[in-house]
Amino acid sequence: MANLKSSKKRIQVSAREKEENIPVKSRARTAIKDFEKAAAAGEKKLDDKLNKAYTAIDKATNLGIIHKNKAARTKSRLTKIKNKAE
Repeated sequence: MANLKSSKKRIQVSAREKEENIPVKSRARTAIKDFEKAAAAGEKKLDDKLNKAYTAIDKATNLGIIHKNKAARTKSRLTKIKNKAE
């Protein structure tokens, strides 16, 4: 347990920031899963779902929730899935 006032405040701030980051990360994960399911099902129009996934990933990256290298790696993998499906 923290003893200093600044340490106690830092714990509160960290908890609040974590709560704010959860929905953004969740949206990105959901968009990725939606794209992967569509690709596995053999849908022809994957561009729209891919763009939604890219947008969600980019927003999370700009907010500092996802590291830029992880975002690039994920987008690359999604593109490979799309190219393989076509």
